[in-house]
Amino acid sequence: MRAAAALVLVLALLARSEEPKDPSKDGPYPAGWHELSVPDDKEGATLAAAIYFPAMKAGEDAARADGGPWPVCVFSPGGPASSWQGYEDFGKRFASWGVVTVVVAFGDRPAEKRAPQLTVVRDWLAAQNGADEFDLKGKLDTNIFISAGHSRGGAAAILAAADAKKWAGAVTIGAALRELPKGYATPTFLIGAPEDKTLPALYDAQKKPRWLAVVAGMDHFMKPASARATVVAYSMAWLGARFLKIADFRSWTSGDRGKKDLKDGVLAGFKSEE
Repeated sequence: MRAAAALVLVLALLARSEEPKDPSKDGPYPAGWHELSVPDDKEGATLAAAIYFPAMKAGEDAARADGGPWPVCVFSPGGPASSWQGYEDFGKRFASWGVVTVVVAFGDRPAEKRAPQLTVVRDWLAAQNGADEFDLKGKLDTNIFISAGHSRGGAAAILAAADAKKWAGAVTIGAALRELPKGYATPTFLIGAPEDKTLPALYDAQKKPRWLAVVAGMDHFMKPASARATVVAYSMAWLGARFLKIADFRSWTSGDRGKKDLKDGVLAGFKSEE
């Protein structure tokens, strides 16, 4: 009986290990986080932020996990970006799969002036990676920085990512932008709502590889919650497929899952060319 029970347990564990990895669920790491101040592009000024990272346990001020170095995402809220709060679901999901994410209260500036702020934070994080007092010393993959944001923050993320030497990619949600910067060539995942009318033109203007997902029944503010969850999942899928080399995530960004969600009405639009 014991042998049979042990065999059942082993088979169950093997089956679980073979289950496809799912970006709509948290990954193998608990997500730790803490608040921090990051530099602004005005000398001596700082911005409030939160950093999310793979941890030993979930929660504020948790110890970092073993492993790394991990890619880094700098994320801008939408609108006036008066607080870093409100995007915890993105930060925690990204961190749980192994993407360190810094959400910054950039303040009420237009996208063109917010873009340099993203790059200042990026450069500061790269420098901090070698500092003894930095909790994540040596844990940031300074070859992979991704800009990200929602609405005005999404526009700023694209404008910042025009510097492909500093940014390996961009994730934008409802980017409030009419056209791409001249010569734009940074791999960028576009996702948003049917009312985000400029997204198809932004997609068409991109060089390959390129991606676009339009979430059915969602407004520009990522409501309802079920649609927002779809945005988080697809954003994580793109990050994981491209920068973490998670093969299962490719079906979301370039394969059958995206096509299925389009057929089932989860998505109102889906395109990818790699």
